[in-house]
Amino acid sequence: IGKRIGVVAMEAAPGQKYSVNVVGVYSFPKKASEAITAGADVYWDNTNGVITATAESNILAGYAIADAADAVVSIKINA
Repeated sequence: IGKRIGVVAMEAAPGQKYSVNVVGVYSFPKKASEAITAGADVYWDNTNGVITATAESNILAGYAIADAADAVVSIKINA
């Protein structure tokens, strides 16, 4: 949603209206080569479909709520 991310709250067919959650804590795939620490700002890398700690041209997603070295990171979105 512009410069924010959202999580679709329901299954929807293409063209169908749907709800989007814009706050909350969610788990996302993360860039495999990065370790992310709790409290770090994280960004959505739309090209690769992952969360990253790299700002560059990525969209601010929120912050990590726990350390993450594996393939998934839990974040508080739009914080």
